[in-house]
Amino acid sequence: MRTAPLLVLAFLFAGCSNTVTPSAVNPSVVQELSRVPGAKQPPPQGPSLVYVVSETAGQVSGFTATGGTLTPVAGSPFTTGGSPVGMVISYIFVTAATQYNYAYVVDTANNQVLGYSLNPNTGALTSLGPAFPAGTSPSGIAIDSTGMYVYVSNAGSNNVSAYAITPSTGALTQLASSPYSAGTTPNSIFYSPKGGFLYTTNGGSGNVSGWLVDSSTGNLTAITGSPFTAGGTPDAIATDYLARWAYVASSSNNKVYGYSVNSHGTLTALANSPYSGGTGPDGIATSYYGTDAIYVYVADGGTNKVRGFRAHTVGGPAGELFQLPNSPFNVQTGPMGENKRFNEPVLYVADNGTNHVSVKKIINSGRLLSVGAYAVPSGPVSMVSCVGVVVSTLNACRPSY
Repeated sequence: MRTAPLLVLAFLFAGCSNTVTPSAVNPSVVQELSRVPGAKQPPPQGPSLVYVVSETAGQVSGFTATGGTLTPVAGSPFTTGGSPVGMVISYIFVTAATQYNYAYVVDTANNQVLGYSLNPNTGALTSLGPAFPAGTSPSGIAIDSTGMYVYVSNAGSNNVSAYAITPSTGALTQLASSPYSAGTTPNSIFYSPKGGFLYTTNGGSGNVSGWLVDSSTGNLTAITGSPFTAGGTPDAIATDYLARWAYVASSSNNKVYGYSVNSHGTLTALANSPYSGGTGPDGIATSYYGTDAIYVYVADGGTNKVRGFRAHTVGGPAGELFQLPNSPFNVQTGPMGENKRFNEPVLYVADNGTNHVSVKKIINSGRLLSVGAYAVPSGPVSMVSCVGVVVSTLNACRPSY
C-alpha cells in the first residue's frame, strides 16, 4: 500500500491529465466543466465516463456521469491485478469511419502498463493482451493532447518512459530516446496541454523536472532551467488551463509553491510563495471558472479535507493564492439533493480512507457543496474522465484535461 494521498483534476470538456503519487487517505478529483470561461455548454452527445483506480483492490471502477450523478457501467469494477496507481484515456481520430478509444493503467507492483480498448457507448474495458514494460516502481502516467503518446514516471529508476500508441491495435512502443532522466523519486507526472509541457515532481530531490513535448514525435526536450526548486517533498503539480501558473503541493513541510510559467515552460517562483497548505498536502488541481480567477484545490491528507484557494488572473497580484472562505472543505458527505444544472462545475473526490467517491459542486466563489457519495473498491488513488461526443456519426469519448 502506498503512503501519501493524491488529488487529481480532469475536465470533461477538454482532454485528460492524470498525476499519480503514493496514496493513503484522501486522493482524487475530477471536474466536469468546459474550459471556456463563463460558457454554458450543451449536454454531451454520448455518455461521459469517470474511472476510479483502486490500488489495494487491484481494480478500476467505471461510471457514467450525468450532472454529478454516477452510475456504474456494466462489468465494473474491472480487475487489473497488481497495484494500479493511475490511468489515462486515449482518443485517436484517423478517418470519419476509423476512430479508437484506449485506456492505459500503470501497475507499480509489476513495473508495467496495462492496455485496454474502451467502448465509448458502454464504458466497458477489454484487455489488449500482455502488459507493456515500464521502469522501476512506476508512480504516474500522463498522455499528450494528440492522444498518441504516453508518459510514465518511474519513482524507482528516477526517469520517465515515453511510448507511442499504434492506432489500430493500441500497442505501446517505447520511443528510441526513452527513458528520460528525471530527479530523484519522481512521484507524479502532469501534462499541460496549452503549452505542451510535461512535469514531474521529484520527492527525493525536492524539485520539479520539466520537458517540452514534440507533438509530432512524442520526444521530450528539457525545459530551460529544469529542474526547478520546490521545498520539502513535492508530491504533485498542476498548471492552470492556459499554462500561466503552476502550483506544487509539498507534504513534508505543509506548503504549496506557486510559479509563473513562461511560453517555454520555465517556472519562476511567485513573490509570496510558498503558501500554507494545511497538514500533509499531497495533491493539487486547478479549475478555471469565470473570467477573472482560477480556483486551486489541495488534498489536505492530514485532516482528510480539501483546501481551496483563489488565484487572481486580472487585477491584484496575478497568480498569487488566497484561501477561500469556509476552506478547508469536508470530503466524504452523504447526498444533499441539490439541483443539478449541467453547466455547473462538479468535483469528484476519491477518499482513500472511506473508499468512497464524493461529488462536490463548485459554486459561487469556488466554494464546494456536497451532492452525494458512492462506494468504490478499497484503496482509490486516482481518477480519470472523458466526455461523450459524436464524431462523424460515431460515438467517442474524448479525454478530459
